[in-house]
Parts: sequence; C-alpha cells; structure tokens
Amino acid sequence: MFHKLARKHLLMLKNITTAIPGYSNRSDSIVLNLNLNNFSSDKYRFYPESNVDSVLLKYLSCLDGFGHIKLNKTSLKIEDLFLSSGSAGAIDLIIRGFCEPNQDSVIIASPAFPYYSHRAHLENVSVIDIPLLGENYDTLNIDKILAHEAKILFLCSPNNPVGTLLKQSEVETILKNFAGIVIMDEAYIEWSNYPSYVEWIKKYDNLIVLRSFSKFWGLAGVRAGMVIASTPIVSVLHLIKTMFSFPQSSFDLLINKINEIGIHLEYKNKMIKERNKLCEFLANMDLVVRVFPSEANYLLVQFHDEKAVFQTLLDSNIFVANSSMQVPHSLRISIGLEEEMDSLKIALKKCCVANLA
Repeated sequence: MFHKLARKHLLMLKNITTAIPGYSNRSDSIVLNLNLNNFSSDKYRFYPESNVDSVLLKYLSCLDGFGHIKLNKTSLKIEDLFLSSGSAGAIDLIIRGFCEPNQDSVIIASPAFPYYSHRAHLENVSVIDIPLLGENYDTLNIDKILAHEAKILFLCSPNNPVGTLLKQSEVETILKNFAGIVIMDEAYIEWSNYPSYVEWIKKYDNLIVLRSFSKFWGLAGVRAGMVIASTPIVSVLHLIKTMFSFPQSSFDLLINKINEIGIHLEYKNKMIKERNKLCEFLANMDLVVRVFPSEANYLLVQFHDEKAVFQTLLDSNIFVANSSMQVPHSLRISIGLEEEMDSLKIALKKCCVANLA
C-alpha cells in the first residue's frame, strides 16, 4: 500500500514490484542469468545484495543506544526503514515520489541545507521559503507555513548551518495541521543528547525522519543514509529507487561500522569537549560578533569581517564554510581534533594581530 500523498500516477499502479531480477551472489551458485564476467574471481563482480534487511535490523537495534531515543521495541520494524544513497539520495526519491512537477511546491525554513531547494528546482517543483524566527533561528513561523498547501515541508534539527534545535511543541503543531509530508532532517542528531523525532513515526504518518552515515558514523565516502517513516511512505521509495543503487562495498562497511557504536559515543564526548573549548575561546575575541549555541559538531560564528577571517584561515590551509549567504557575516566551523583546533586558534589570533596593525 502506498501513502495517499504519493504522486497520482504511482497510486494508480497495481501489484507492481521493483525491476530488480532474482539472482544469487553466493560463491557456490552458478549464475548464468545476469551476463556477468564469470571469468573474474573478484567478489564485487556480482550485483550488490538486494536484501538489506541485515543492515536495517542492526541499525534498528542500535537506535535506542543513543540517549535521545526511547523506543518501544515493537514500535518500529524494518518495513519502516529505507537505506538510501546518502541523505541526498533520499531527498531525490522523496521529491520524485510525492511531488507533481510544475504543480506541487515544497517549503523550506531558511537558513537550511541548500540541497532541498536545489533538488526541488531540478524536478520543476516550486520552492517557498518561510524563514525561521528568533535570534537563534529556532522558531517556526507556524501561521505562514500552514497558510500554504505545499506537498513537502523540509525541517532540520539540529539546524544546518546554525546548530540549534527546533521546539518540539511547534513541530508537533505543524504535524497535526500540515496537510503534506513533513521531513525532519536529523543528519546531526547523534551529536546531540536531545530527543529525536524517530519516536513520533508511528504517531504521525506524514512524518519522515532522515538520518546520515556521513557525519557521526564517519562514512561520508560510503554514501549511505537512512529514511525512517511509515511503511506506506517507504513503499513508495522502494518502487521508484534505482536498481542496485546501494553498492556491496558500502553494505559491508555499514555492517561493521554499526557494531562500533561505543567508539563513536567516545568520539562524541571528545567533540563536545573541543566544541566547548572553542566556543569559550571565540567568545573572548574582538573579531567575533557572536557564537550561536550548537547541538551539532560545528559552531556558527558571526564576525565583524568574515571575509578577512575566511581568507586568513585559507592562507593557513584551514578550510571553513562561508555561510554568510544564509546567515549574514557568518562562518561555519566544524569541530576537529585538539591539534586541529589549536591550529585554528593560532590562525584566528593572526587575524587579531592584523586588525591591530
């Protein structure tokens, strides 16, 4: 069963299955139905595993290993999970599965991840920007959002690039009253100790939670993401996904990585320590206008002259994100190793000296 908000022509398709053919990649099977290179002995000569249930089960079992999730063990099942080619791949599929080109619209709440609007424009779907309110960009303009009949609302908590969290009471008001799909991008939630919206999936069938393996899990090169949503939404994504879209090498790496959750929780503690130290350092610099509170592995910092700071850091071979197009005069600085943060501080002190000269 497909979700009622799926594109109309998808809802009309009956008893259709994905185009992935039956096959075996067992080494003791004689595979003569896929025109493979059977002369090769490389394990990647086969198409990737189409059944990813083992990854989904392992991920599901670790979800409540974080302080921000208290799952009922029977609430979510693997049919509510979809393994995607990164969060970007999930965004592609969701827009293509639910938005009618040249007809539907999506809402973004800026500042936001630019790919939301970029992908929508590529699919000929109009974009409505209803900016976040408040000095920390953590308040939704509920009345304006509900005044539009958009198909999808993109939200992000912790926010990228700011790092602040949305208010759950406001998000719930949206979920109860918004007629379309609400996407909560939680690419950075594992760095936070605050509640996740995963717990709300069974309560609201119009909610999609996006997760990424690129950030907390340290697998940006694997291109893996997770969609957590009601089964009817996930069914739409399975229908329209590209054949063999998840590489076998990525599959193997994910299985191993999820077993290492303990190590990554240690990384999280180290990150928080370095984030706090950097925040204190920046707060005492004349260069800095303000440092935004953050629940992610980065700080958004407003400078009096962000262009000069950006160039000084670049001259020191330190790369930060210039986010001034989203938040005026701001740079987004990822939290790195202690020695990397020390190099950053040295470079920032150079900016102070240059300003005094």
